[in-house]
Amino acid sequence: MLRINNALTAEGQNFHSPFNGDIRHVRQIPAAMGALTAFEVTTGGFLKPGVPFGAATAAALDAAVAAGTARTLLTGAGFVVEGVTFEAQRVANSNSAADLTAAGTVQIVIGTQGSVSRKRIEEMLGRVLTANEVAGFVATSQSHVSLVR
Repeated sequence: MLRINNALTAEGQNFHSPFNGDIRHVRQIPAAMGALTAFEVTTGGFLKPGVPFGAATAAALDAAVAAGTARTLLTGAGFVVEGVTFEAQRVANSNSAADLTAAGTVQIVIGTQGSVSRKRIEEMLGRVLTANEVAGFVATSQSHVSLVR
C-alpha cells in the first residue's frame, strides 16, 4: 500500500460545508467585519463557513437588500438570518480586532436557501450558537435557511 504523507498547512484547519445537501441559492453581500472575532475568522484572516449574517429586523433586512448596505453578524435579539457562509473566504490580514476593523465592509458569498447543521457550525466556529442566532433562523419566513441538529 502506498503511504501518503500529509502535512498541515500554515493555517492548519479544514472546514466542511455547514449545508446538508444542496445550497439552493447563493448571494454576494456586503458584510461588516468589525463585529467578528477569532471564533468567526481564522488567524490567517479567513471567514469560516457557518457564520450567519443578517439584519436587526425583517424590515431592516428588506431595506439592506434593497439598498445594498452591509449585513452584520447576528448579535442581538430579533435578528433575522439572511444566509450562512459555506466556504472559507479571505476577509482580512488576521483575526485581530484591529485588522477586522480596518477591513471595514467586505463582499462575501452566503448560501441563502437550504438546510444547515447546527452541530457542524458549532464545531467549525469553536463555540455554541447563541440563543439569538438560533432564533434568527426561525424569526420570519424571510430566512430560507433552516437550522437542524
